[in-house]
Amino acid sequence: MDPNNEHGVKRYLILRTADGSPLPTNPWILSETVKRIQETRSEHTYTNLQTVMKLLNNVAVVVEPHPTYNNVKFVFTCGSIASLIEDEIKTHLEEDNVTDVYRFTRKSDGKSVPTNSYVVTMQAVKIPEYIYIGMERIKTRVYYPRPIRCNTCLQFGHTKNNCKNGEICATCDEKTLGPCTLPAICTNCGGAHSAFDTNCPKYKQKAQLIKLKIDHNCSYREAKQMIDSSSGPKQTLASTMKQRINVAQIIISLKQTIQTLKSRSRD
Repeated sequence: MDPNNEHGVKRYLILRTADGSPLPTNPWILSETVKRIQETRSEHTYTNLQTVMKLLNNVAVVVEPHPTYNNVKFVFTCGSIASLIEDEIKTHLEEDNVTDVYRFTRKSDGKSVPTNSYVVTMQAVKIPEYIYIGMERIKTRVYYPRPIRCNTCLQFGHTKNNCKNGEICATCDEKTLGPCTLPAICTNCGGAHSAFDTNCPKYKQKAQLIKLKIDHNCSYREAKQMIDSSSGPKQTLASTMKQRINVAQIIISLKQTIQTLKSRSRD
């Protein structure tokens, strides 16, 4: 039991100045008022912290829910709600703190056909293992969005609405549009494939970055640091010993060959 609601779901608050200026550098002023990012399980603390309007040195501040840490996205598949539209499903799930429901589609004969899989946005810091659809208990799974790619210049990191580059061919990486018969060249990695190929090394790198960010609940910069730190060559003890044994066997074989040649020269 938790009558005081002190052990609920962990949530995050962030502190910023009201006018957007940098926070004071004096650590005691901050620590004696509130930490810059505060995590709490207490509903009482969560509510009270948001009423803080000034630091001890009278700097006006705003304490508000963290824009991303308090929301999670996950996927579930259920055929029994196929006849319902997304807003109806969201309404039924609002008591579970669901704020958005999106239904996946697939292409069939050039048309978008709705599937039985949905991506859900929930106010939480951890993905639930199950979600209840009426009387059904449906297992959830992690949602990994695809890397953002521009449909104009085909580069990663932005959409066509924010693109400042010219339109290029997805096959040959040239500024010629329409049917293309030229050899394939990827604009992102230079490989011999289309820019839309999901086996592109750059695409895989971006996808790995997204997966690390979600799995470790960290920023893109932190996820990139994980990739950079693990990109160096790694060798296990077993592989190292195997290499040493192979080298030793080669040396023995060479010695035997030399000895044989010496014997023949004497004869």
